[in-house]
Amino acid sequence: MIEERTYYPEDLHHGVCIHCEMESDEITADGRCVDCVEEELFIEQTMKGGWR
Repeated sequence: MIEERTYYPEDLHHGVCIHCEMESDEITADGRCVDCVEEELFIEQTMKGGWR
């Protein structure tokens, strides 16, 4: 199954990611950058058998 997520500009802000500590214009509400969020979701769905 392919899952598509959309990040809207009003949902993102500039800052430093709390996970990778990189400065980004794509910081989500939980303080992580989009890359870290997507990486975690990828790992959950593939490496841990989260996909079905």
